[in-house]
Amino acid sequence: MPVNTRAVEHVESPNEVRTGRRVDRANLQAHLLAAEHNDKNIECGVEYDQKSLQAMLLSHTDVYGHITPSDKADVRQLFRARQAWKLATRFRRVWCNMGMVRVTLMVARGWQLEAVTQHIAQPYMGLSIYALLFQGSPDPPVLGASIERAIAEMDWRTDICEALFQLSTGPVFRANLASLTADNQVAYGLIPKFLDHSEVLVDTVRRAIGICASVRMYRDNFSPGAAFQAVVNSGGLRAEFFGGP
Repeated sequence: MPVNTRAVEHVESPNEVRTGRRVDRANLQAHLLAAEHNDKNIECGVEYDQKSLQAMLLSHTDVYGHITPSDKADVRQLFRARQAWKLATRFRRVWCNMGMVRVTLMVARGWQLEAVTQHIAQPYMGLSIYALLFQGSPDPPVLGASIERAIAEMDWRTDICEALFQLSTGPVFRANLASLTADNQVAYGLIPKFLDHSEVLVDTVRRAIGICASVRMYRDNFSPGAAFQAVVNSGGLRAEFFGGP
């Protein structure tokens, strides 16, 4: 009688099926967690939750709240792939970097974790993005929804980001940017005197103010000089943000 040499097919038991599914879910979760916390997502402060997704979608709506199907699909695809950092603008990146520089300097000065946490948890502690972008503008957004949309655009609209960059390449703009030396930042009340030696801080604040000035030029047609003065005089960034008077 011939011997049957064919392998006997294994049929998974219900328990094996459930175990396999749990392993698959765990592996997927681990993959998404790693993707969510990769360097580029951290650099841009991207959180993969419903609030963040809504802000990204809001940034691509028009004044009537409409978004094109292609824009919606693009945003959702990047979000699902944990690559929403690709939507982040220079504005988003510089303010996220500002937050990291702020904490690093506090720790370097001996602040304990609890003190740092309490300081940064206080709302409007020396920082108002609205004031930096719109204080003194002739036509600022005044309703909650329009303000939320305007700031979302600054965070997630790379086409607007590119337009702002083009405005920042002229010689007059660059001269105003260069004038934001450490001494002048202290004089304007942007940074504390005891941190004027930090080149990283001075450079980060300079870039942040420059981006906000380009917003004033883009939205309100300000000249470079008027744009910079509007930003530094807005009171939107004060030395107390960095833990000092």
